[in-house]
Amino acid sequence: MSNIIKKGMQEIFSYWMKQVTEEYQKKYDFDMGENNKKTWNNESDAFRHAYMQAFLTIYGGDDIAKKLGDEHEQNVLLKRHNLNETDMDLWNNNQGREIGQEITNELFKQYGYKIDYFELYTTIKNMISKKVMERMKAGKLITDPNDKRRYIPKSKNGTTTGQAAPISSSINSNPVSQPKLQTQSAKTNIQNFSDIIRQKYKSQQAENNKKFSRIFKSHNTSTPTGNGHWVSINGAHIFIED
Repeated sequence: MSNIIKKGMQEIFSYWMKQVTEEYQKKYDFDMGENNKKTWNNESDAFRHAYMQAFLTIYGGDDIAKKLGDEHEQNVLLKRHNLNETDMDLWNNNQGREIGQEITNELFKQYGYKIDYFELYTTIKNMISKKVMERMKAGKLITDPNDKRRYIPKSKNGTTTGQAAPISSSINSNPVSQPKLQTQSAKTNIQNFSDIIRQKYKSQQAENNKKFSRIFKSHNTSTPTGNGHWVSINGAHIFIED
């Protein structure tokens, strides 16, 4: 995919997310700014990021959602040089992926493999918005970049994020007292961040493959006798009845 097409798709998706945020802001009446800062460093910002990652998780998977979200924040950080805002977005992105996984599990329990995600599009939209608002009201989202909570990627043993630790020990978390980072410093931090993402992505992909293999194996212990077709998902061969 060319960079021009990729950028165009990102802009379309970004525009759609702003429309969705405004749609549910009218329903739930959460905080929203004005003009070009409607969804910037406020509740609307938190809603938009959590909703976006939940949606991508449901329709594309946790790995894809995280990869796209992390890459976006790396690019934005190079422009704004504000680690607090980036941390806020990463935190809310993670909350969104958790929501996406919750909804995916709920839908699978109800519909199994025959679920039609496009037919349930409106239902899924409302499920996401409801869960995002529940977390926002419970204080689980970050709605202000000066929040002291810090996003820490999950470790291999599944430890949850949210410890009050700085992103980098060499950078003050207060954006007011801390001067702007130089471009070279930002690139160094971005490179380190990118290396962590790649390692996490490979590790998580391997874990997901094992998980899918166990799940699908338990559902396909006998030779299928009905009408259907075989598909391959993450290396596992599954027989789906028509």
